[in-house]
Amino acid sequence: MATRYDKYAMTFLGGVVLCAAVLHSRNHNHGPAMKTKTDPI
Repeated sequence: MATRYDKYAMTFLGGVVLCAAVLHSRNHNHGPAMKTKTDPI
């Protein structure tokens, strides 16, 4: 019972961290960030 909720919590936190990292890299592009096809350069 606890392990099921722990798995959901880890997946949710992982998605939040990934989304935050993507938004941070998109907002601050003065570092060695990965270039995507949507970037102007």
